[in-house]
Amino acid sequence: MTAAARSAMLLVVALFLPACNLTYVPDPPQGGGSTAPPFGLFLPLNGELQAATNPQFGWYALNGAVAYQLEVSTASDFSQIVWEDSTLAITSTFLTQVTLTNFTTYYWRIHGIQPGGAKVLAGGSPFQFRTQGGGFTVPTAFATQYPSNGLTLVAALPLFAWQPSIGATAYRVEVDPTGTFIAPTFVQSNIHVNRVTLAQPLLPGTQYFWRVLATGQLGNLYSDVPAALFTTAP
Repeated sequence: MTAAARSAMLLVVALFLPACNLTYVPDPPQGGGSTAPPFGLFLPLNGELQAATNPQFGWYALNGAVAYQLEVSTASDFSQIVWEDSTLAITSTFLTQVTLTNFTTYYWRIHGIQPGGAKVLAGGSPFQFRTQGGGFTVPTAFATQYPSNGLTLVAALPLFAWQPSIGATAYRVEVDPTGTFIAPTFVQSNIHVNRVTLAQPLLPGTQYFWRVLATGQLGNLYSDVPAALFTTAP
């Protein structure tokens, strides 16, 4: 049979063969084990140098955990915790309650809380990251929030809160009964979020003025003027 005849015969056979659709099915995983990642941190990335000042924190789940505790610190040994939340029920949270300062290195870790209260530290803890500058090296204008001006019956250990100042690298809270601030009675420095509770209580039934100094890489700026006035409870 000539080559041309053989080619013609093969063409006729191919036309009458049924079509065959092939589908690739991968082999099933061996061992039957779980593919879930181990309990650990993943966001912000360890060593991140341009993190937002309101970052998202994310971690992998701990089997059986009933809650998670987030701790954020400016010290690697967590001796200077700036934010703590032990009420987290999911494995991700945005830091919306406070704003971190710019150009600052933070350390963070997660504990998984098990039934009965036992804590398990996430693998790899702590991670560290550095916040971005936001384009400002001098603090922008900001105002105090609480205690508000004229407020009375304020607790002896109030939570002082103020608006974040873009460009701030740290804050200093000053509280003074005279309002001159020549030698403030209470001063707390090196604050890296926009709220703080003083280390010592205020006197009862006393009027106080308070203000915040935001420090930046190339300058400083006080909160709104005049300083807010409040009175502590008797």
